[in-house]
Amino acid sequence: MSEEKRVIRYQPEHSTVDPSDLRMLSRRDFLKYTGMLGAGVAASSSLLMPASSLLAQDDMADAVVVYGATHEMESIDPAVGYTLWSRYVDDNVYDALFRFEGVPPQVVNHLAKGYDVSDDGLEWTFHLEENVKFHDGSTLTASDVKYTFERMLAMGDSPSFLWADTVDPEQIEVVDDVTVKLTLKKQFGPFLFTLPWLYIVNEDLVRANEVDGDWGRAWMRDNDAGSGPFYIEEFDPAVRIVHRWFEDYFKGWPAEHLTGWVYEIHREPATLRQLLENGQVHMTDRLTQIDYELVAASPNIDVIEQVTLSPGMVKMNNQKEPTSNVHFRRAMSYAFDYEAAIQGVLNGNGTRLTSPVPKGFPGQIDISPYDTNLDLARENLEMSGYDPASLELVFNYVGGAPIQQDFGLVLQNSLQHLGISVNVEGLTAGEYIGRLNAPDTAAHFNWIWAASDYPDAEIIFYPQYHSSNWGAWYSCTFYKNERADELIDLARVTVDVDARIEMYKELQQILVDDAADIWVYARHFLMAINSNVQGFNYQPAGMDSSYFYPMVLLQ
Repeated sequence: MSEEKRVIRYQPEHSTVDPSDLRMLSRRDFLKYTGMLGAGVAASSSLLMPASSLLAQDDMADAVVVYGATHEMESIDPAVGYTLWSRYVDDNVYDALFRFEGVPPQVVNHLAKGYDVSDDGLEWTFHLEENVKFHDGSTLTASDVKYTFERMLAMGDSPSFLWADTVDPEQIEVVDDVTVKLTLKKQFGPFLFTLPWLYIVNEDLVRANEVDGDWGRAWMRDNDAGSGPFYIEEFDPAVRIVHRWFEDYFKGWPAEHLTGWVYEIHREPATLRQLLENGQVHMTDRLTQIDYELVAASPNIDVIEQVTLSPGMVKMNNQKEPTSNVHFRRAMSYAFDYEAAIQGVLNGNGTRLTSPVPKGFPGQIDISPYDTNLDLARENLEMSGYDPASLELVFNYVGGAPIQQDFGLVLQNSLQHLGISVNVEGLTAGEYIGRLNAPDTAAHFNWIWAASDYPDAEIIFYPQYHSSNWGAWYSCTFYKNERADELIDLARVTVDVDARIEMYKELQQILVDDAADIWVYARHFLMAINSNVQGFNYQPAGMDSSYFYPMVLLQ
């Protein structure tokens, strides 16, 4: 994966919004605005204007960037939220022991200034930065790290899956205020790569707000217990979340920096596009493909494109006839029109996968598994023994997701060349996920793209292709290969990265030989961003989010 971001810029067009609509407030008015809301004063229509109008262009001391979102925040508790949008808040309000940086991503020290690990990978000792302050002014210590692990595992919400099988809360020891030691229940090779997800919370503050043993869940839904570069000043989950810079942040601040940023919700991408063109929103990754083309026409907006680690694929049910037959699956893989999917459906905003693992993962190899080749498709179809005229296959997707539907139509059209009929059926999200629980209820084909939570291919192989995970929606391939299971199990407990990578190479070849799925593309991340916002860096590990600490707003 290239480190250089692709910037698309088109010739300007006339804006659809009058720039005079942009209303400006001074820094004093900004503080008054947020202070009034914090005191519980009822918001008038004038107060509920776009938060971007809080930015005072004539006040160099104030620099507030507005990120345009489409999803409301159900909870800002890092032990609960595990979504594309919750990570925007988590990554800026909280600190983790480590962070992902660079392309390809590396794990770098953050709250942990160093660590020691035993040869067998079971004992980990973390040495913390000193004098790290929480937003309430108290000092972050090793006890907070221990408590964060305990709370995460006890609550058992979505993020806890990263550590549920490996971390025993009884085996976490506070050595001193800046040293914490834990002994894993078993080896887990990618353990270090999971730690950027462990956002450390303020133990004393959370404990003080526990109710009936809820670990502070209710309070943490809309309150801040972090030490990150920004703190929450206003939380209105259906409208906006206002963040202000934390002056005592342990990494310090350069002379030029943001004084705040806003997560502002607008349901319709078309509205976001207009606000972006008008300068009332500074950046968004929530537009349609057409809208990205339109906003790129502005001389003041860049569209930044970055290849992600997230694969998009047609999952084939390996346990239901005829997709249970390897030759039939190979026929499907050769028949699929990859060009139509990537250039037609995605408008080129995808990179063709050359293995089940996207480029950027250590150990990824270019196998070039299947290109569109109808001769080879017909040859494998004949070898499968199935009469195409007798088949009627089903492709399921989440109704209301036009891109997913379009991929189904590409598959439908592709297989018509083989005389095979495919019924493209949209379902509610609940019904779709429910059907993926078992091979007999899952369709022959299902559309999925998977976020890669950390830069180790285990996150691809284990959830999707280990047979023990049947019943989870992302494992709807229902793949069963004893050698693959053996390699995945071995890789998970292998501490040596080079040895693990060799196993990943073999796994890729096995999956391609079995034609387990139709691997289509690595998703492209697109951010439309005002050209006066500098310092944005996309991070392909984890879910899409932005780290606002290094950003600068040019006045």
